[in-house]
Amino acid sequence: MVNIMISRLYKLYLHRRIMRNRDSIPGHITLVLSESGLLTSDGYKSLQSTVDICRELGIQMISIYVDILDTENRLKQEVACRLIADLERMVSRLSYSPKLKIYSLDGELYKEVDGSVPEIFFSAGFGGRDEITKAVRSILGDVEKGRVKVEEIDENILESRLMLQNEPDVVIRAGGRNLSDFLIWQSVYSELFFTDINWSDIRDIDVLRIIRDYQMRQRRFGR
Repeated sequence: MVNIMISRLYKLYLHRRIMRNRDSIPGHITLVLSESGLLTSDGYKSLQSTVDICRELGIQMISIYVDILDTENRLKQEVACRLIADLERMVSRLSYSPKLKIYSLDGELYKEVDGSVPEIFFSAGFGGRDEITKAVRSILGDVEKGRVKVEEIDENILESRLMLQNEPDVVIRAGGRNLSDFLIWQSVYSELFFTDINWSDIRDIDVLRIIRDYQMRQRRFGR
């Protein structure tokens, strides 16, 4: 009971410290999760709690990528469908209606819901290399049709074909030290945080600590 009280007080302390520096609260947070970390009894509970925290702090966007380890396409499809179904159930339990975009394993828009902030962007197994490859193919298709000239291709055109143009301020990689390829174009100047614990064991305090740590960093944007 004493430990629970101390934890609650520390959470309140972190929350107040963060809110004192509203101008440095990140606008976009990316969560990179493994399927094993999310598909547990506490995985979506932790995710819902994190979404609630972001809403309380005024964070505008949460992009979520789940790395699917299965290599056989049928199994990957099954896992992706389960991840999406569980996310939809989680969102339905929220007391508010966030904006929502869900992308399937092949990078196609599966579902879009208009709502309030935060906006939730969810990708089940469709990573950054696939995203860029798909964008390049889209551009080449327009070149063949005469809609785009080769000399007109630049960063802006490529960015316009990506699933998500918004650059994350913070990328949180849960339960691992290897950097995922999710949003590899968009996250080049993002602040990276790696957790030693799996996502299912993430606490509100851990999320708040990361945001507080972000506020104390001096971002250089590659300079």
